[in-house]
Order: sequence, then structure tokens, then C-alpha cells
Amino acid sequence: MPVKDSDRSPILDVLRGIAILGIFINNIYGFSGYGFFTEEYKKQLSTYPIDKVISFLQTMLVEGKFYSLFSLLFGIGFSIIIIRTEAELKKITGENFLLVLKKWRGKHCY
Repeated sequence: MPVKDSDRSPILDVLRGIAILGIFINNIYGFSGYGFFTEEYKKQLSTYPIDKVISFLQTMLVEGKFYSLFSLLFGIGFSIIIIRTEAELKKITGENFLLVLKKWRGKHCY
């Protein structure tokens, strides 16, 4: 069941978007095929002098940082789900436990 807009945290959504953008930027290198070029072919390119600098910046600023950020945000989101589920379960009495369990399984397991 989707979360209502009023229950969402805008800062988490913005950070998730930044993390996904960073992962995309990091993957552009792999998608371009530049890593498969031979060193001789790379030297023929007009961008060769700056490529080493860009590669260094990508490694230091992009690679791994955004994956870590996205993983951290996933964990935060998962903990929010657990907290909300525990709050829902505290409302449950013994009489309707099975009914609620079936309803929860229907929402989250299929």
C-alpha cells in the first residue's frame, strides 16, 4: 500500500534522487565502453589529457559514495516500515489477529 504524501519525508526522497543520479553518472562510464578501449586508442582521442583527471574525480567523488548513500537510505526506509508495522501490530487485539495477519500478508507478500 503506497504511503500518503503527508507521511513521506521529502528530504529522504531528495537524497534518494541524488543517490540514483550519482549511480547513473557512475554507470555512464561503463555504458560508454570507454573502459574497453586500448591505451593507444585512448591517446588518439582529443579528450585524452583530461581523461585521467576525470577518472580520478569519478573514483574519488562518485564511485561507491552514491551506492553507500542509496544503501543507507534503503535501510532508513526499511526501518520506517518496521516502526509503522510495529505500531499497527500494537493496535491488534487477540480476536482479530488472524484477520489482520491475512490482510497484511495479502498486502506485503504477493
